[in-house]
Amino acid sequence: MTTDIDLVLPAEGFRALVVDDDDMSRHVAAAILKRFGAREVIEAASGTQALDWADRDGSGLDLVLCDLRMPQYDGLDTLTGLTMRVRPSVLVLASAADPRLLRAAADMAARSGIERLHTITKPVTPEKIRDVVALLGTTAVCTDRWRAKTNTPHDCSTKIIRGMASGQFVAFYQPRWNASCHQPVAVEAKLRWRNLGEGLFAPEAFLQVAQSTYLLDELMLGVLGQVASDCSSWHRRGCDLRVSMDAPLGFLTSSLPRRLEELFTSHNALPEQLTLEISEADWLQAGELVHEVLTRLCMRGFGLAIGRFGTGYAGAKQFLNAPATEIKISSALVRAAPDDPAASMAIASCVALAREFGLVTIADGVETSRHLESALQLGCDRVQGTLLGPLMPIEEFERWIARPNPLTGVLQNTGVTTPI
Repeated sequence: MTTDIDLVLPAEGFRALVVDDDDMSRHVAAAILKRFGAREVIEAASGTQALDWADRDGSGLDLVLCDLRMPQYDGLDTLTGLTMRVRPSVLVLASAADPRLLRAAADMAARSGIERLHTITKPVTPEKIRDVVALLGTTAVCTDRWRAKTNTPHDCSTKIIRGMASGQFVAFYQPRWNASCHQPVAVEAKLRWRNLGEGLFAPEAFLQVAQSTYLLDELMLGVLGQVASDCSSWHRRGCDLRVSMDAPLGFLTSSLPRRLEELFTSHNALPEQLTLEISEADWLQAGELVHEVLTRLCMRGFGLAIGRFGTGYAGAKQFLNAPATEIKISSALVRAAPDDPAASMAIASCVALAREFGLVTIADGVETSRHLESALQLGCDRVQGTLLGPLMPIEEFERWIARPNPLTGVLQNTGVTTPI
């Protein structure tokens, strides 16, 4: 990969913050960021300095590069404090520690609500910085427009009822690519709540409340009705994209196969156009009833995918009883693989296991050229992530997909030599 390729960045440049208690590492990172178009780089020698600066002048911050190991406030504490004060487009955690520790820290950050965190191993180099800076010019701006909140709104159950009545629960779409072609072959639908008064919310903010108030079935079927309608519309226009969507455990009731088939039939859509995704962790803890529901769904033509695969690593025995056709490899593994041999080995094992059972493998979370190259080299069949297409509402997705080649101008700046 070279470092002299022009990056597509905002014309006015970007504003960055480097937090590192090692003076040399901090100065080097700041110099590289300036080389790649930063109009201003603020340096902080500790988490305390970074948070004090954010309180005074943190507006308009685009990128944060933060060391993991620092006295008093470590990198996770610092990034948590910064995200509470400002909303940077790109967050990067850097460390010379064992890559497994870095990945574990990133997983912990995700569970605490820090979104789209990237990791790089030290020493910081132009190649590594270039990948994260490229996010500012490719999809980070679009993704940030639709950044979803995960905090639960006040009086959530009442607002859910009103939102269902007014069509606020919708599907956003992200394209999925085959490793051997230049057009999307599938798409993932992600549930979002467009609360006009409070913004956009991810499922973590409301699904548990919906289930506890017996609203989950109608909420999910309402959104899947939209998905069925979109599938039917695409099919009429000659665009057959199979849609994958998360299915929470509480939604997998005995009446679902019949109700879902009737729903798709009413929209002139085929069951074969929808794949329901259940996480590996949910699959492993699901009881016989859920397994029976999933089997009956597959009998009616719907697909089944095991998502976030590799986090618990289900063995071959579990797959003998899973009528799945796809596995989606954990984004944490995909992002760690370029710098972490253990993550690469885990992905290679997932791919080998999938091939043994005739399953398609999907690499999720491809956000940099290094993620993409790694996923392709490890043999993943399909890839998805903000590098190749952001998460979009239906109106924006249909404009995006209508372009002659949506990847034009994206891969030109990545340095990837393997065609997708």
